[in-house]
Amino acid sequence: MSNGKKITYWVLAGIPAAMFLVASFFKLTSSDAMVQIFTHFGYPLWFMYFIGIAELAGALGLLFGSILHPILPRLAALGLIILMLGAVVSHGTHDPIVMAIPAALVIAVLVAFLYVGKQLKELDWWVSTLKTARTP
Repeated sequence: MSNGKKITYWVLAGIPAAMFLVASFFKLTSSDAMVQIFTHFGYPLWFMYFIGIAELAGALGLLFGSILHPILPRLAALGLIILMLGAVVSHGTHDPIVMAIPAALVIAVLVAFLYVGKQLKELDWWVSTLKTARTP
């Protein structure tokens, strides 16, 4: 596989991972801005901590998940996409719709990460494993 695709893969993993690390820090340290946002949405504060932990786990999964299992970065990306879909809905229903654009852009980056990752040979073993398991 070309070095260009590997670099693209790590850039597409690193950018959202850095963003989620920062966001999780602010949620887990109860920053005034995060408390205000979650209160504005009508969510309990325990939910803010839950989202912060999920974001932290997702960011670490994007960066280091392949050490444990090659599928973990993909699962982390899927989990983060689900979180961001929730953010789009929350912002879209409580704020002007333009406030949902950053979350939608993060979803686009994570989808690109999944697409590039699918093309890398190191990650394609999962598909072949599933096909082998289905064959009688």
